[in-house]
Amino acid sequence: MVRVLYFASARDLTGKDYDDVDIAKTFEGRSTVPLNMLLEYIEKLYTGKNIFQSALFAVNDEYRDRASNVGVKNSDNVVIVPPVSG
Repeated sequence: MVRVLYFASARDLTGKDYDDVDIAKTFEGRSTVPLNMLLEYIEKLYTGKNIFQSALFAVNDEYRDRASNVGVKNSDNVVIVPPVSG
């Protein structure tokens, strides 16, 4: 499973601290998917909540651009960090 962690407003909008996504099960037997494909799947889970607006993304503690072609696989962690004010 990929653990998708939500912080700040993303946590508030989803009502969760995280989601676990089984890449093989969710994406028809694939072992890896591009980060953007995983994020599109998460967006569909929370339609209309706009949880990614201006967010930063990290895969295994390395910040990545949403359009990054970095592959995400089971056992990875993806962190969604919306902008924080304060």
